[in-house]
Amino acid sequence: KLSDFGFKAQQPKETAKSKVNTKPMIDRCFYVNDGKGSKYAFNLDSGGYLPQKEADLKRRLKKSGMSSDTMMGENCSEIDSLLVDIQDNNRVHYMGGLAGHPIGIFEHAGNKFLVDSEASLHQPIKGDFPLLKAVLEGITGKHIGDEGAKQLNVLMGWIKRSYIALRDHNRTTAQQAVVLAGERGAGKSLTSEILISLLGGRSVDASRYMLKDNDFNGDLCGCEVLLLDDKSASSKINERLRFASQIKTHTVATNNISLHRKGCDAIPVSLFWRIIICVNDNAESLTVLPPLNEDVADKLILLKGHKFDMPWDTSGDGAREEFWNALVAEMPHFLHWLLNDYDIPAELQETRYGVISYHHPEIAEKLNSQSPEYVLLSLIDQALWEDVESLWKGTASELRAILIQNGKSRIRAKSLLGGFDEATGTYLGRLASKYPERVQSSRTSSSRDWIINAPKSDNDAMTPTSKKVLKKFGF
Repeated sequence: KLSDFGFKAQQPKETAKSKVNTKPMIDRCFYVNDGKGSKYAFNLDSGGYLPQKEADLKRRLKKSGMSSDTMMGENCSEIDSLLVDIQDNNRVHYMGGLAGHPIGIFEHAGNKFLVDSEASLHQPIKGDFPLLKAVLEGITGKHIGDEGAKQLNVLMGWIKRSYIALRDHNRTTAQQAVVLAGERGAGKSLTSEILISLLGGRSVDASRYMLKDNDFNGDLCGCEVLLLDDKSASSKINERLRFASQIKTHTVATNNISLHRKGCDAIPVSLFWRIIICVNDNAESLTVLPPLNEDVADKLILLKGHKFDMPWDTSGDGAREEFWNALVAEMPHFLHWLLNDYDIPAELQETRYGVISYHHPEIAEKLNSQSPEYVLLSLIDQALWEDVESLWKGTASELRAILIQNGKSRIRAKSLLGGFDEATGTYLGRLASKYPERVQSSRTSSSRDWIINAPKSDNDAMTPTSKKVLKKFGF
């Protein structure tokens, strides 16, 4: 016998199905079918997900010990059988990054998402942050006056609330859009880059989607920070009002965003988004922002950016990169202080957003001067006081008729007020709120009248600036 000499007899090859445990493997494989095409994804040992063509996944399954041969008595191979099971049970409707989501599988409104990337958050570590402190205090003008200190605290509150929500994967926390308005060289871009890094480092130019009436937002859905500036926005009132609607949607309703990639059906998803808008602080640049009406005013934080001396000499070769790396190195220390030692002052706290919707007085005044209601008051001061001395009383319809019939205001009034009385009444209501000394509402049982007072002095009149204001609106 061969066994007497230490040899073992050769065993016949197994003809039945191999005994490989397929359960762990099926849990790591996904079928991505998003309406645009199909592919597979494999969960790597490192935790990430790798897109796979079918042939690539078959090789990986074969390497794990599974058979690609159809055994006696079977209709398909072990690998093919597993692929069918993956298609039936592990289908996902989207693969990619999702703002505010960790890597893994996520379900929303009946759809399954495979999230393959996530924000890279700095982890708080106790330490000093003199450079960051100098930049944030500098741009907010902390040492200039009370408004500067208030601005700094509002910005700190916004960062703290946003970081905690992102860290905790809380996508239902509403937060205002932040506007950084300042002259050129005030550090707006640097500050926005700091905010982006503090919120995970992923940002995207959102102008095409939020300003250009483009429904496709697939590139936005993988970034936590949406960036906009005055270069891509429009000062036309209809586009500004659309911008206001977009801000409203993307600051308070991100728990059910329509994710729409080109070539794919739109599907609902919850996301974490924060909006940062950088503009110059002159009146013309500010006209790209939405009018500060009741629909959007509380959804904006308006900060005035100040020029300040940078705490680092950035003139030499590579100096800017060195400065940025030094700022990034301080971010864990800043966050430790912010989360453990900083409290938003009580007078700046607010229930819905955690921090008030602060509007710097100078920026708000300039922005208000570019609003449709301000334009209406300009038209009134151009045309109404020719036959009226100090006070006019009448309905919105009567006022609209006067402005449209007057030669000085006819063309501009038609453009501003359109063919309906509702716009006139809406703008008069806003004027009554902003300028009660000039406009008041007087409701009777049969009609709603408006009382308009003539300007008491040249300083109160809108006429000197009306042509300039109207020109900016494209009238």
